[in-house]
Amino acid sequence: MTISLPPDPHGNLETDQRSKQFLENQLIVSQHCSSVSHPMVQCMKSPSILLLKDLGLPEPSFSGTQKKIEQCPAEPGVYLVWIKLAKPIETNRPTQAHLPKGWYCYAGSAHGPGGLRARLGRHLSHEKTRRWHVDQLTLKAQHLIAWGWHKGSECHLAQHLGSRSDFIYPLPGFGSSDCNRCQAHLLAWHP
Repeated sequence: MTISLPPDPHGNLETDQRSKQFLENQLIVSQHCSSVSHPMVQCMKSPSILLLKDLGLPEPSFSGTQKKIEQCPAEPGVYLVWIKLAKPIETNRPTQAHLPKGWYCYAGSAHGPGGLRARLGRHLSHEKTRRWHVDQLTLKAQHLIAWGWHKGSECHLAQHLGSRSDFIYPLPGFGSSDCNRCQAHLLAWHP
């Protein structure tokens, strides 16, 4: 099977090659799920709060789903939204691309009215109008989980995860059109 990807807008050939390798790995993982082993995740199950230490992240101020959104602080902060796609999807923003099924992680910030509660409430909802790049995934997600912190930077979160071997930037520029420091704010997780 041939896999084609849009080029990295920053001209990073290594990122393009890692992205292609990720997509090929996703095909293998989806066909041989039993071969996936991770100390806290078996067969692409939900990212656990126990995974925080493994990822080198501090304890979040909020961790949960749409059902727990009222417990989320209505204060500014940064967040990760974990997105489980049960089947592949096609995206059209910022470019047309194919994303295979699996877990994705989106890094963002919430500095507007309502803070983390408002922003995460929107991301975790399936009832919304498409506005941001990530809406293409969250509207089709099988599972959505959020982690939020009062302090930090969305760029730092994306770059930290992107430096790890178990994350890859599947679509250069995705979710980071207002950022010139990051390859993307969407990462794919392959434990």
